[in-house]
Amino acid sequence: MRSTARLKPLFVALFLCASLASCDKNEDKTFVQKIAESDAPEQHQTFTNNLNGVDVKITYYYKGDVVLRQTAENTLPYDVLAAKNKEHARMIIEQIAGAYRETEGVSDVIEYFDDRASEHMTIDFSKAKISELCKLPGINITDCSGKYLSMARSERLILKDGFKAVE
Repeated sequence: MRSTARLKPLFVALFLCASLASCDKNEDKTFVQKIAESDAPEQHQTFTNNLNGVDVKITYYYKGDVVLRQTAENTLPYDVLAAKNKEHARMIIEQIAGAYRETEGVSDVIEYFDDRASEHMTIDFSKAKISELCKLPGINITDCSGKYLSMARSERLILKDGFKAVE
């Protein structure tokens, strides 16, 4: 139980990027691919927060209201994880990160330094299935049957969670 409590900030920081608001329209995966290939201009919006000592930066890339991909850049001080050293932190983090790396459309790269880890995660929604993302630990998706993510809903949720928009 104690180790689970220690991992909570990690779950929040590593995978808050996946706290998504799916839209429940009956579009299929090719809809996101078609939007991505369209001539509509791609936009992006970045949000930042510090969650229990973990710096989190999330960027949504979207066209219209459809999120195409999402990135998260997180800085995790080892003391937040109650890790004794780099190797101990790697052991804690890799227990969680492995499931994400095995999911189609998700890439997760973690660099380990003397006192912190730096993570860069990308979710490509033209490849990832929301139903598969819902199975991952730490994911908070409002509708696991949704076929795409609404930028407007995602923005409302992330601001409600205390993030600040970066201009």
